[in-house]
Amino acid sequence: MSTILLGKELGASPLLIDDYRARKLAQAEGLEILGSVGLLETFYLRRYLTDLQSVFRQIPGPSSALSVCARRQSRGTARRGPSLS
Repeated sequence: MSTILLGKELGASPLLIDDYRARKLAQAEGLEILGSVGLLETFYLRRYLTDLQSVFRQIPGPSSALSVCARRQSRGTARRGPSLS
């Protein structure tokens, strides 16, 4: 909740939020959100990262979002990330 309030106060966009309930609340408030996986994918698309799959392998725990993004990278269909000024 504090991330959402601070983001609204500062006019931050997108907000970096991974918690599912917080993401839903931020979206209901009309805020643009980005999770850690989306941020990593954006860095890959901007060529700050060269091997997204190896970064994902270093993240502990199973995650279907990580495997989806890794498959996109291998097919060359990674999505465009938001504008991060």
